[in-house]
Amino acid sequence: LGSSAPSGDIGFGVSANPKIAVSFLARSHRDDSVGGATRLKASFGPGIKEPTLDESFGPTIFALGNPGLNPERTISFDAGIVQEFFSRRLSIDLTYFDSRFRDLIIFESTASSEPIRLPDGTLTNFINADRASGRGLELAVNGRPGGALSRLRVSGSYTFLRSRLHRAN
Repeated sequence: LGSSAPSGDIGFGVSANPKIAVSFLARSHRDDSVGGATRLKASFGPGIKEPTLDESFGPTIFALGNPGLNPERTISFDAGIVQEFFSRRLSIDLTYFDSRFRDLIIFESTASSEPIRLPDGTLTNFINADRASGRGLELAVNGRPGGALSRLRVSGSYTFLRSRLHRAN
């Protein structure tokens, strides 16, 4: 089939991926106020993800690996605000995020669900997409009722995501 046994050096070496994050307490908690603490937060950094063994060498009838895959690389940024209310019984966390991907690993097949043939003749289901992005908003709400239900915690979240494949190889 298309996948082959690994030979030579496997892996992508060592990669440093520093991330910086900051958090600023814009307003401290006040017991006598409906609005509690307000915190601003942000982070930025690169990331890397090597292909899994199945993506690189998986010889199954459902998916053929590709030993020529590059690792996925990303640059990510997020910024948000966390607001507390009612003596810390309710908090709302709103975060904007933006991630840019290079060499994103995607599953690909023909119209008849068969592996695709690469220019070198290798049959595979996994390829690197050149550029992709994902950005959006996350909203999380956490609450604790008072009184007899004070041990109960209620939470919910919603994510709006706009993802795009900008250019495929």
